[in-house]
Amino acid sequence: MSGSLYWIGATKEVGTKNWHWIDGLQINQSELIETIENITPESSSGCLALRWRTWNNISDLYWTPSTCHQPGRYICKKSAVVLPQNLNQTFQGSYGIISSVNFPQHYPNNLKYTLTIKGRPFTRIYISFTHLILEEQDLCMYDYISLQSDLNGPETRFCGQHQNDLDKFIFFSDNSTAFLTFRSDYSVTATGFQATWKAVDISACLEIQHITVTHKTIYISNNYPEGYLPNLHCVAQFRAPRKKILLTFFDIDVGISEGSTSCKRDYVKVTLESGRFPRSIVLCGNTSVFPPGYQVLSYDSNLTLELFTSRHGGRGFNVTLEMWNGYQVETVLNFNNMVKGMLQSMNYPHSPPESVNYTQQIVTPIGTYIILYFSKTFWNEGSCDENFVTVRDVYQESNYLRTLCAESNAVEKSIDIEFQSLFHSIHLSFWTSNKYKKRSPFTIAFKVVSDLLFLNKSLGLNTSHSLDGCFCENGGSCSAHPEGGFQCKCTSNFTGLFCHIPWCTLNPCGDYGTCNIIEHGYRCNCYEGYTGDHCDQFVTPCDPSPCGQHGDCSVVNNTTHCRCHAMYEGPRCSQYVIRITYKPLSQRMLEEPFWLGLITVSAVLLVILLVYCIKRKFAEKIEKFFAEEIERSKN
Repeated sequence: MSGSLYWIGATKEVGTKNWHWIDGLQINQSELIETIENITPESSSGCLALRWRTWNNISDLYWTPSTCHQPGRYICKKSAVVLPQNLNQTFQGSYGIISSVNFPQHYPNNLKYTLTIKGRPFTRIYISFTHLILEEQDLCMYDYISLQSDLNGPETRFCGQHQNDLDKFIFFSDNSTAFLTFRSDYSVTATGFQATWKAVDISACLEIQHITVTHKTIYISNNYPEGYLPNLHCVAQFRAPRKKILLTFFDIDVGISEGSTSCKRDYVKVTLESGRFPRSIVLCGNTSVFPPGYQVLSYDSNLTLELFTSRHGGRGFNVTLEMWNGYQVETVLNFNNMVKGMLQSMNYPHSPPESVNYTQQIVTPIGTYIILYFSKTFWNEGSCDENFVTVRDVYQESNYLRTLCAESNAVEKSIDIEFQSLFHSIHLSFWTSNKYKKRSPFTIAFKVVSDLLFLNKSLGLNTSHSLDGCFCENGGSCSAHPEGGFQCKCTSNFTGLFCHIPWCTLNPCGDYGTCNIIEHGYRCNCYEGYTGDHCDQFVTPCDPSPCGQHGDCSVVNNTTHCRCHAMYEGPRCSQYVIRITYKPLSQRMLEEPFWLGLITVSAVLLVILLVYCIKRKFAEKIEKFFAEEIERSKN
């Protein structure tokens, strides 16, 4: 460090002893020591720096003038942070935003202050961070944030630099007050923190809710979907006048499903009836276990929902409740992220409700198909009047339908019964008997398989085929089909049953062109020698014909030749000509009608004349010859 220059951004006004900072402010001459005052106006030293040296037997950093082109280091001017008189603040209300001092600039060193957040009675404070960049240290010993429900209670510390994992830094108070303490040490600083806070009302979890169901009712868990709070037990009791209650889950994210083991920490308990020993179902996990559309049906007019939490977890749940119509239940189960799973009878593991027609449409991502596995020990294919299931695939021939009977062991089967859907949707309908018949719970295994033949299979169905759901992709619009169901109207760039095929995927331009997507469909750019909308027309030298309308074009050795019609000539049969062709008189006499007639008449007259002459000259001899012949014939 000794001897090094540290430029501080100050220059001397030419011809004077006045010094100015780089932003134009003049330096007070009293701030300068004798080493500066002794400089003459003619000095070539025009820039001010700091240098470690000894003056009056004292070694320290002193103001030092020097030539501006001399190498050195830099010290940048930094604005001073003005701290408020009282860093400890209190916030009240329902929600707000808090941040560190001087945010988003660096916070100062040596800070320690506490922010107090107070909500209304029967609330708990929820704090989530949108920015968190502090000095890094494994145990958060240097710069840190401390969160507490009580200043004398346990604390939760956050520190370090976090951008993509801020969802992990969430705090819930145990009561209606939260304390955030910020501390910085003497060295490294950073941009600090910014957080949002909200006072979450938990009054619904402090006593049992009693709700009467007369129409479809939406019910969500506390603080859904931001996440349920820890250490809660929320109870809601529902009752429908003389009707059973149908409960449908549209979203659930509570606790962790651990396979066949029971839910241990956070879970939802659904009690399906009243009485001393009511049947209930315990649910934990998310939509990968209980897909949107999962349903249960109460055994009487009472149903109770309970949420048990031990720590902060997932979103919670979102359900609807309605009075059952007394016969049919229909739902759509969307398995978006599963490759295999288990379908369950209604109210599993308890027996299904009596006299119910329960239809489930199983839907997986487009481009997959579904395989169902029916256990050989429980199902048998055939006809039966009760406790049976039908499998229907609307995309297969004749609305494919098969029936299996439950608990039928009459026929020994060596393997499970399998059904495979054509596309990503299949329908299962369960019919249960009345209360006097046995109704056992059951499961059906399924697997979702990526369909390598999906494109070819979908092209095998007409785009006007009815769909069993709105499965239109790539901006296609869904509408009602005239024959029932739905149909897709695709945008100009896509086609197919589900608007899933880009036009160019079908290779409409064949082997002799390239396909390009345009605003209203596609366009084929044909290779040389081909033309047409699909590049399927071969272009020859005679197309278009160079011979025009007055000649016939032919190609010999890739060269065009024109054969001209009468009265035309030239390389392209474009010259009209009048030409009289010479013919001998004998040929013209035979070709022209006048001369041909004259010759014929003359020949006839000549024959007549010849006969007349012969008769006159040889008449007596002829008569004598005929007389002798007659006499001879008489004898």
